[in-house]
Amino acid sequence: MKSFFLCSLLFLPAAGKVFLTQKQALHQVFGKQEMQSQTHYWDKKQREEILRLADANQVAALGKEFWQKDGRSAWWDTRKVRSKSQSLLIVIDPNHELEKILVCSFQEPLEYLPTSKWYAQFEGKKLNAKLQLNQDIHGFTGATLTARATVKAVREALAAHEVAHPSKPKSK
Repeated sequence: MKSFFLCSLLFLPAAGKVFLTQKQALHQVFGKQEMQSQTHYWDKKQREEILRLADANQVAALGKEFWQKDGRSAWWDTRKVRSKSQSLLIVIDPNHELEKILVCSFQEPLEYLPTSKWYAQFEGKKLNAKLQLNQDIHGFTGATLTARATVKAVREALAAHEVAHPSKPKSK
C-alpha cells in the first residue's frame, strides 16, 4: 500500500509557483524606487472602448492596477488559465508597444507554462488585429490555455493603456 501511494505521487502534475512578488517585478522594471500603484476604474464608455480595441466580449476586471514612470506603464493582470490563475506584469513603452511580460505567478502545473522565449515574441508588438494566436503570436504545444489567457491579457492591457493614455496623432 505504501509503495502504491509513493508511486502515485510521482505521476501528480507539478504544483504552481510564485516567481516574483509584485514589488520584485516592479523593481525589475522601474528600479528600486518605491512605486505607488494606481487603479483605473472604467466608466461605461471606456469599458466599451477597451472591449472594441481588445476585440473581447468582456473585460477581466472593473479596475486595472497599474504603475507608470517616464512614459512607461506596467499593468497587473491576474486571470484564470484552466482552473487556477496566473499573474503577469505587462509592461508597455511610451510608443504603446509591449516592452515585456513578467510571469509573476503561475498556479497551474508548471508543465503548462510556456518558455521565456515564447513570451519574448510579444516584445515590440502593438495592439492590432494580427496580435492573435496563430497570427503574430505562435502557439505553444501543451500550453494552449495559457497561451490563450496570455494573449487576452496582453490585448486587454494594450487596450486599457490606449484608453487611459491615448496616443497623440503624429504631426505631418
